Formats: sequence, structure tokens, C-alpha cells
Amino acid sequence: MREQTDIWAVVPVKRFAIAKRRLASVLSDGERAELARLMLHDVLAALAHCKAHIAGMVVVTADAAATALAEEYGASVVSDEERDDINAAIRLGLDCVADNGGEGALIVPSDVPHLSPERVVQAVEAIGMPNTLVAIPAADDRGTNLLGCRPAHAIPLCFGPGSFDNHCKAARAQGMTVRVLPHDDLGLDLDRPKNLDDFLALNSNTRTHAFLVSRGAKDTPQLENRFDDDELTREEAYGFVDLRDLDALMKRAAARRDRAHGQIISYSRKVFIPLTKLCRDVCHYCTFAQPPRAGERAFLTCDEVLAIARAGRAAGCKEALFTLGDKPEMRYRAAREELAHLGHATTLSYLAEMAHLVFEETGLLPHLNPGLLDADDLAALKKVSVSQGIMLESASARLMQKGGPHYGSPDKNPAARLMTIRLAGEQHIPFTTGILIGIGETRRERVDALIALRDLHEKYGHIQEIIIQNFRPKSGTRMADVPPPSVEEHLWTIAVARLIFPPSMSIQAPPNLSPGALRRLV
Repeated sequence: MREQTDIWAVVPVKRFAIAKRRLASVLSDGERAELARLMLHDVLAALAHCKAHIAGMVVVTADAAATALAEEYGASVVSDEERDDINAAIRLGLDCVADNGGEGALIVPSDVPHLSPERVVQAVEAIGMPNTLVAIPAADDRGTNLLGCRPAHAIPLCFGPGSFDNHCKAARAQGMTVRVLPHDDLGLDLDRPKNLDDFLALNSNTRTHAFLVSRGAKDTPQLENRFDDDELTREEAYGFVDLRDLDALMKRAAARRDRAHGQIISYSRKVFIPLTKLCRDVCHYCTFAQPPRAGERAFLTCDEVLAIARAGRAAGCKEALFTLGDKPEMRYRAAREELAHLGHATTLSYLAEMAHLVFEETGLLPHLNPGLLDADDLAALKKVSVSQGIMLESASARLMQKGGPHYGSPDKNPAARLMTIRLAGEQHIPFTTGILIGIGETRRERVDALIALRDLHEKYGHIQEIIIQNFRPKSGTRMADVPPPSVEEHLWTIAVARLIFPPSMSIQAPPNLSPGALRRLV
């Protein structure tokens, strides 16, 4: 075999503080951060033992502790500017490899828990000839736990669930040789509580293994019980769709809640500031949005905004929650004309000015719910708010069809709303979201919506609260005669949400449930 001195190792590293959130039910924030640090330690140690086989190491991270550790091992460090996007981070690493004259790359996620120097050498040797891809799949979700590629930029990257098959398919489409390495040990991820027991059953002398053993005696019931409550998968949640007897489900959800929250029910002392009730959408259940009315202004003035905020502060409020319709200037001339009179081209610009004014004059903390936003909008509003939010409501595009509650409401497109939540995550904006039940969606569609939100939270860690809002029919709307969901239906959804998200997630339910029902789940 010719010496592989032109192959570099690329290691993407998520910030330790947001790593391994799916282990929140069994490890504290500090323990998860330490676990992530030790896993990187083990990966770098294995790579460092293979200096004769790899030309160098590139670590891509925004974490200061990860940077320090990488430098200890002599790795080059590239900042990913706190995006925490594994594929973007790897691309930055591959650019660094190319800048250093590297021809091939061995991509190793920082959380492969059982990497050894022998497996590194095996992977490098398997790359061998040019135009070759080497890969190891993750056992649980068919992600990619190791990827070797020559040339380094040969295929588009899509690390994440299901990526192994996509990577192999992309390589074969380009005529590359694909080599799948044995993955009995390297296919294991430490993402879910059950994975920890599997890892502890292996014979390992890694720092990661020693750390987990130190959290409880190996192979004892105490440790096993600690790692036995994973979040529901999509298929597991689907299994509850036909459930009618809620007792067992609610007990399980309540026990999960109690591990993180105990007997505490939290609330925010907030004052609502309805900046405008104009909206370009026409949701068939909404009474907040109103069309322009003769003799009435479209927007609150700054004096009116401050009057509401000061009254809220006098009542003991700490937060100013700005409510408004979505981009009304795109539908109504009255909105455009009034904004121009106020010195603004858009509702969002005026919102930013009012949020800043309220904070400066009253000290109330602005929380903003302005609807769909792009990256620039989110960045601008981040400067004048402590948090933002948008209700996903539903992941079902079916509800936008003619006759559905979202027909004629372009801003209720689920893909667009999920994109706003994703972009907020990329900017690390604390975010509130949730679903609306009883508007024609199915239980399976509720599960899909909750799983979509969890996926974003697991990637970015920015969702601070999930709201499970129940539809209430209102006179004067097209859905005035549609019956509301039953209390049992509401409780089922809250319980499933509690089991889908980590125990630490705050879940909000409206107070029109009985106090006893709320106490059982929220």
C-alpha cells in the first residue's frame, strides 16, 4: 500500500453546552457537556496515534474548550462561527484540507464513542486508490459515523439520520468505489439513554467509558434504571394514536415531567401589546386579525405602546409580548400608508423601534411574535428582544387546501414556518413555538409536527417552550360551528408531547383545562 500522507482527519465539534440534549433525562447539563468533551478527547487521542497514516487533523468548532483540547493534540482549528451545523462545519474543514494540499479526508464526528487507532488505520487503508468512498453507518438511524473520501470534496454532504445510504448513493452515481467497513462497535452512537447501557456493556478503556461508569456502578440496576427512559420515536408515538385509556400514558408523562420540574408550575408575568391587528392571512378560526376600519388607525402609536407597557410594569409584569398580524402591508394599502407616516417601510421595522422603546423606557423584556421571518429579519429583531416565537400550529400542508382552516393564508405554510424556526436556531435565538389542535388535523399529524420541532431543538437547542393550544370556536368566524377538541384529546396531546421532548422542556397548556388536569401533565 502506498503511504497515505495526503489524507487528513476532519472532526466537526458541536458546542459542548448544547451537545447530547436527548440525554437530558439521565444526565445534567454539566454532565452532558463533560461527556461531549471526553468523547472528543478520545477521538483526538485515537487519531493522534496514527500520525504515520494521516497528514494532520482539522477540528471545526465554535467551542472554546474544544479549541483548547484540539490545540493540545496539535490539530488545526477552524471556527464555524457558532452555526453548529455539522455539514457546514465539515465543508469548512475540507476547505482547510484543500488549502494544506490534502487530497483525501477522513471525516470523524467528535462523538464516535469507540474509535481506536486500529480502526483509523483500517479506514485510511481502505480509501486506498483515488475515487473511493469509505463509510460506516450508525446502527440506530443509518446516519454516518465515519466517512473517508478521495478526493475530499467528491460528494455533497448530508450528515444526519439516513445519511449513510445517501452518501453511498451519491458516490456510486459518480462512479466511485464504495467500501463499507465493519461497524459492530463504531456504529454505536451515544444519543439516547438506551445507548449508554449498550456502550457500558463493551470492554473499553476510554475516558468516556470511565466517566459513565463513575456515574453509577456498571451493570447495576441503579444505572440501568437511570438510562431507561428515552424520548419517543415517531413510530412509538404513532403507536399511541388509537389509545383511548389515558391513565397509563398520563402517569408516564407526569413521571417524566417530575424528574425535571418537580412540583413547580411556572408562568410569565407579561403584558400583551397588540401592535397591529391587520394581517395578510385569513385563518378561518381567528378573531385577532381584523381588516382596516374607517376612522381607526392600523397601528398603535408609540404613546399607546408605552401606556400599555407602563400599565403592565405597574401591575408587576416583567415581559412585553408584542402580538401582531403577519406583514399586513403586503395586503393593505392602509397599512403601507400608515407605516410611511410613522417613518417605516415595513411592520417589522416599526416593531423593532417599539420593542427598543419599551425596553429603554420601562425595562420590560420584549418577546416578539411577528410571523414568518428570514435570517436578516431575525438578526435585526434579535438586537431588540430577549426571545421570539412563532406557532407551527400544524405540520400538515393539507390544512392549506381549499376548505381547510389555512386556505388563503400563505404564512401558515408548515415548511415556511419550520424554516423560520430553523433560522432562529442557527442564530441561537431563544424561541417559543407549539401546535394548535382541533382544527382538522389528525393525531398522526400532531405527532409529525412535534417530531419536526424536536428535530430542530435537538440540532440547535433554542426552543424554550412548547405550547399545546386547543382550538375554541368563536362567533363570526367560518369555524364557529366546529366543535372544540375534548379535554381527553387535549390531555392525550400534552402527554405525547411530554414523552416526545426531553423532560427539561417547558410545555405550556392554556388555563381552560381544569387545574387538576393541568397538574397531572404540564
